[in-house]
Amino acid sequence: MNELPIHWLTEMPFDFEFKYYTLLAQVKRQKSNIKNFILLSTLDEIESSLSTLYDIKYARDGIESDSLNVVGIDIDTMEIEFDYPELNKDIESMYDLCDTAIELYETLHKDLRSKWRHASDLIRISNIGLNSIKNKGFIYVKNGDELITYKTFIPIQYKNTWRHVMVDFVSVEPYDLKKLTTFIKNQEIGLKHYRCDLVRDMPINECVIPILKSVLYKNLI
Repeated sequence: MNELPIHWLTEMPFDFEFKYYTLLAQVKRQKSNIKNFILLSTLDEIESSLSTLYDIKYARDGIESDSLNVVGIDIDTMEIEFDYPELNKDIESMYDLCDTAIELYETLHKDLRSKWRHASDLIRISNIGLNSIKNKGFIYVKNGDELITYKTFIPIQYKNTWRHVMVDFVSVEPYDLKKLTTFIKNQEIGLKHYRCDLVRDMPINECVIPILKSVLYKNLI
């Protein structure tokens, strides 16, 4: 996927122009992914990059705070005067680029959340029957003329998130309502059965499945 190397910002020698255009190329690629509903891997990449950038930014704050020297007190204002550590030009440029990258990635994260909500509106989820087992069952995704069947299990422990919802592939077959009805009747009594219809074509693993996991988890809790 040509992701940014984890140390792309801190690697020396520091060439601001090269690193800046490398960053812009990655942002352009991620914007394209979001536009094309490639959401899960892009979300993971954005969040990982932001975590690294925040670490760099706040590490600087800590370094500067630890390095401050008290040089006196302004008698007129009664404020403490500090001697700030001097950083070389390359290091200052790195921190400037870090701030720029955080801005760009936070905007990407906002755009992705907006696209996620839009994609959610394009997925129609219905519960087939009134079944008693809330966190275990099957999902049937109607994708064109095909029906993709998944087994699902939703952990209910407090510390879990939607990412922990299990959605395991079972089969893909031509859509046949009679065959689907028979399949459901042959399953354990009480299991949940969810039908999912797509308003438009979207990537299944990168978009549809993570959104389904999120919806199912929110409905459970």
